[in-house]
Amino acid sequence: MPLGAHADIDGGALHLSGFAGEPDGSRLVRASVSGAIRDAAALGEALGERLLALGAQQILDHLAQRGDQ
Repeated sequence: MPLGAHADIDGGALHLSGFAGEPDGSRLVRASVSGAIRDAAALGEALGERLLALGAQQILDHLAQRGDQ
């Protein structure tokens, strides 16, 4: 399943990025968030919400209908 995430720490800041895409590359959504390391859980949730708002849920639904897992 074409999903990914990356985390990077720079001093006291945490940078998260993630993506969801169609296997054929026809659609790809990406998002990123940054903040204090102590807020890691909230940053992860914010990243997920951004990806969903950009269309990741439709991509995941389409993949589930196709049986791609």
